[in-house]
This record gives sequence, C-alpha cells and structure tokens, in this order.
Amino acid sequence: MAHVIDASVVIKWYVIEVDSDAATDLLNAEENFLAPDLLFAECASILAKLVRRGTMTATRALEIIVTLMDGPFTVVANRQIADDALEIALSTPANVSPYDASYVALAVRLNTRFITADRKVFNKLQGSPFGKHVSLLADYTN
Repeated sequence: MAHVIDASVVIKWYVIEVDSDAATDLLNAEENFLAPDLLFAECASILAKLVRRGTMTATRALEIIVTLMDGPFTVVANRQIADDALEIALSTPANVSPYDASYVALAVRLNTRFITADRKVFNKLQGSPFGKHVSLLADYTN
C-alpha cells in the first residue's frame, strides 16, 4: 500500500539528519509514494535554505531536485484536494496549515497513512479526527 509522505521525509533521503535512517528504510520498503504536487516546491524551499546557510552547494541542491522530479511518487494535483485541505485546516484547532493539511487530505481521500518527520505537524493532528491517518516517521514500521 502506498503512503503519503511530505518533504520532511523526502529530504532525509538526501540530507543526513535525525531520522534519515528511518526515511531510507521507508524508501527501501516502498515502491511508490503518494504526494500532492506541492511536495516539489516544499523540497526546493528546504534545499534553498540549506544552500543559503552554506551547508549545501547550489549544484547539489539542483541535482537533488532533478532526481526528485523522477522520484517514486504518484503525484496528485493540489487543486484536486484543496477543498478538503482547507476544511481540515479550518477544522483542526491547532492551526494546521493548508499546506500540511493537503497531505492529510490526500491520505484521507485514499484511505492510507500520511507519514511525516515533522513532529509539530504530527502533534497538531493528534486528537483530531484526522490523527488516525498520520504517523510519525520515527515511530513508523511497515
């Protein structure tokens, strides 16, 4: 079963950080992932920050984003889930952004799990009706 993943997971495939091993294990365990098309803009944003901080070269950042464009993703246009994402964002008392809610909306729509390494997002969704669709990368096992 394919899972929805966000940029916080994907970037760990290329940048060594906390939970990079778990992200790599997930990559090795799955053949395909689901993501709204905003995944690529979010990954590019993270890579730009790393370049600006001097922890990655622009050449490496470009290599990563090009590789991601051909990655193991079934991509869903955000316009297909924007209404659901907005409903989730507005109905979650912990101020989940519509960006983060897009991943949740996709998981709910396809009756699968959204896996994130972003503990803030995970914590915001716990206790909400959507929490059952969200897993933290560090805790996830197939």
